[in-house]
Amino acid sequence: MKGKTLSASLFALLLVSSALAILPVHSAPTATMYVEPASITGIDLGETFTATIMFRDFVDLWTWQVQIFWDPAILECTSFKYGVSLSDNVYEVLAPGRGYLQNTGGLVSGKLLGTACSLTAPPSTGVTGEPGVGYKLVELYFTVVDYPSSSTLIDFDNPPTMTFWLDSTLAKQPCDFEPGAVTIIPEFPAAIILPILMILTLITVILGKLLWSTKHSGRIIAKIKSNLTS
Repeated sequence: MKGKTLSASLFALLLVSSALAILPVHSAPTATMYVEPASITGIDLGETFTATIMFRDFVDLWTWQVQIFWDPAILECTSFKYGVSLSDNVYEVLAPGRGYLQNTGGLVSGKLLGTACSLTAPPSTGVTGEPGVGYKLVELYFTVVDYPSSSTLIDFDNPPTMTFWLDSTLAKQPCDFEPGAVTIIPEFPAAIILPILMILTLITVILGKLLWSTKHSGRIIAKIKSNLTS
């Protein structure tokens, strides 16, 4: 009897193991640094906008550093804020008072140099964000100075040698990167719009006169024919 019970238990265990083996395994998403908004459209020459460098799906974040690129012939970065200068930065949200600036970085033509922030101990553990939720690293403030041929990118260094994040053991961790695209739509200047409007108005007047002439010429011809036959 004991042998039968043991066999039944083993059989049940094998069934459960087999069922677990075929269940899909969902791996944790890779940590991702990205530009928000991912796409900026409808802005024009001289207009300003903000691009925010965000970070999501990280576990045990201790230190981060970013280096950002753009085309200086199209976009001018007038200023930026990073880390502790942002009241809602990743460390202030998840570990208030523990974040500090590790490397200032700075602006050069078309580039934000390696800007880094880190945590202080204790405790000796990093911070972990809510899955899928983005946290601020840097805010960049841009002015449009020229038109691109199509769109232009705000991007991370590639390969990302100067953009990375470390866990509490100071080991570099895997990371994905998502750039932001800026599409600038030129606005027709008044010097071009006014002549176009004048031409359209002239065409409308000419067409109106032609229609009037066609309508009334038919009546005149009909009246002449009537007089000739009477």
